[in-house]
Amino acid sequence: MASNHTQYGMGLRNTAHAFVEALKVFDDAKRADRKDWKLKAEHKGDKCFNKHFPIGKVYYLKKTYNIDMETLFQHHWNEASFRTLHLTHA
Repeated sequence: MASNHTQYGMGLRNTAHAFVEALKVFDDAKRADRKDWKLKAEHKGDKCFNKHFPIGKVYYLKKTYNIDMETLFQHHWNEASFRTLHLTHA
């Protein structure tokens, strides 16, 4: 790293560390047996698990929707925009 950019060194190292920690969580969550994950809640076949990691408690929920990606995105986008608009003008 060039000497005029040394102020970014710590931030970049912290970011790299955060990605490593995130990959550990994601890899662990993909385990089919959910070893060491606690079943926290279940509703209509959907299961929510949690597990303690060095970064804190992490929750895992996998949800499958019978809808195409574009429709789901548009619905989510419109709902989020609606909530933001009404919360900021309340």
